[in-house]
Order: sequence, then C-alpha cells, then structure tokens
Amino acid sequence: MSSDNEPILLSVGVPAYQSKDVSWLSLLGLSKQKGVPVPWEVVICQEDDSIDEALLEEMREPLQSAGCRRIEVVKLEEWIPLSLKWIQIRDSLSDTSEVFLLQGVDDFPHPDRLASSWEALKNDADCDWFHWKNMLFFDFNFETWSEFRGGEKPPLPVPRKGWTHHPCCPNMATRTRYLDFLKEEEVKRGVDGWIFYSIQDGLKRKPVIREGEDREQRLGFGTTGFNHLSVSRIKMGRSPQPPIFPCDYSLEEVLEPEVAKRVYEMCDQSRKKTLNLLLDELEVSESKLNSLRAFVSKYGWIRKAMRPAFFLLRAARSISGRGGKKSTRLR
Repeated sequence: MSSDNEPILLSVGVPAYQSKDVSWLSLLGLSKQKGVPVPWEVVICQEDDSIDEALLEEMREPLQSAGCRRIEVVKLEEWIPLSLKWIQIRDSLSDTSEVFLLQGVDDFPHPDRLASSWEALKNDADCDWFHWKNMLFFDFNFETWSEFRGGEKPPLPVPRKGWTHHPCCPNMATRTRYLDFLKEEEVKRGVDGWIFYSIQDGLKRKPVIREGEDREQRLGFGTTGFNHLSVSRIKMGRSPQPPIFPCDYSLEEVLEPEVAKRVYEMCDQSRKKTLNLLLDELEVSESKLNSLRAFVSKYGWIRKAMRPAFFLLRAARSISGRGGKKSTRLR
C-alpha cells in the first residue's frame, strides 16, 4: 500500500459525454482495483455532467481506499472531438505520472487492470504499449454478451470487407511521456488507433506491444447501448462480427447481486434511447416505415415499445400533410 506522501505515478484518463446513466459503472470498477503498487489518479474530461458532484462524492472514499490520490475534473464549455479531449487530459496529468491508461466511461474495468498495466510497462524496459487481447461486452438493448478477441485470425471466407488485424485491443496503457506525441487533430472515432499511430510517428518505429489476457476470470467488461455512435453500433450488438464473437455469460458472474440488478434495470432505458436514435436517422417514408415494422416483428422485445412511435409517425404525416422526411422522438 502506498503512502500519501508518495508521488502519483499512474494516471487514468476518462473522457465523458452524454453518459450520466452509466458513468457510475466505470468509477465503481476503478474503486475495486486490487494490488496497485503505486499512487494513482483519475482525470475526467467532460462537456456536461455525465459524472456530477453527487457521483464523485459517493465514489471519492471507495476510490481513495483503492489507492487513488487525486480526482481531477476538466469541465469544457462546449463539445470537442474525442482526440482533443485527450489533449486536455494529457495537459491535466500530474507531472510525476509515468504510466497512462485510457478508461471508457461506460466500461467496468477488471480489478487487475491498473496493476497489470503498471507491471507490464515498468518491469519491461522495451515495452511501449500494453493492452488485453480479449474483452467482454454486454449489450443493454439485447441483454446479450460478446467477446473481442484481438489475437484471432479472421475465419474464411472473410466475413466482411475491410477486415484488418488492428494493432490496438481494449484496455490500452502506455508511457505517459509518449502523450507528448499527440497533436491537436480532430479525430472523433478510433481514438485508440490515433494514439497508437501518433506514438509510432513520434518514436519513428513501431511501438513494442505487450499483451495481457483474461480467459479465466473475466471480471471486467465493456458495454454498448448507452454509447451508440451510429445505427451500425446497434447492429454490432445484435449480430457480432469478427473480431467480436458472441458468447454466453451473465452479469452475476462479474458483479455483486445488487449491482447486477441495477445494470439490468438500465436495459429499458437503453432500448428507449436506441429507438430515438433509429427514429432520428430514418427518413420516414412508407417504405422506411415498413422496414422498421419488419424489424419490430422480428425482434419481439421491441414491439410493445414501438407502438407509440408508429402512432406518432402516422400523426406527424397527417399533420404535415406529406409523407416525406420527418423525425419523431419518443419522450
């Protein structure tokens, strides 16, 4: 156990946006970290109150008990791309930090995540980048599990165009000083890869990667449902494609019973959010409406919830006197 006088050597960056309903999950997982040998910090960057004062006060003592010595919140005045958030986080880290981790605000980190990242980068002088080859994902919409398996080759025939063996897997960590290689570029997605290739450009060589693996305990997981970037993210939860594979698991194997119950209760909230996203992105014409009706018929869990949507869509067309583009949100 580290003392309060020791310098902070490990930093966890958490960018947050429109994730108020699920952000508690990441802080809870960080508060359950085991065996971290050095003092660490959490730096949060957000445009809204995804992680508000009430949640911070609730989690402050548990985080401190796990070794966290500093919680810093960078509050932005307006939305900025994710890559620029990482610049803000980098500039807010403690000067003594040596190892940096990226933590998804909607993910529940494995209890060994911080300790394993520190050991990999400090015990191996050649290591530039550490990640885990596999990671579980729970989908709030379909209440199903899938697993990212970064070390597996694609099956033949290749299931989709554009298959590549991406160098970055979940739960990345790197040396804090390498963040100086990041440039102020507007990158909205694939930020892990952007960080990796920025480090590669800065080092003028391919970073040396070390990989961790969790095939046994599987005590950490990511989520989808509150972090949809597009309709394609919804499809990923329904029909996983390599390197994401369907698997059989349960929240009770990862979380305490009362926490698992709270996560299950969030599923209905996620489905409503998903419906709103679908309605926003659909140009509502008769053909689109029929396609949506077919989707609803196939997936029974959504049928009842969609009835008000169909009513609103018909009413909107009737009021507007046309059947063209229209966006209707469920409230």
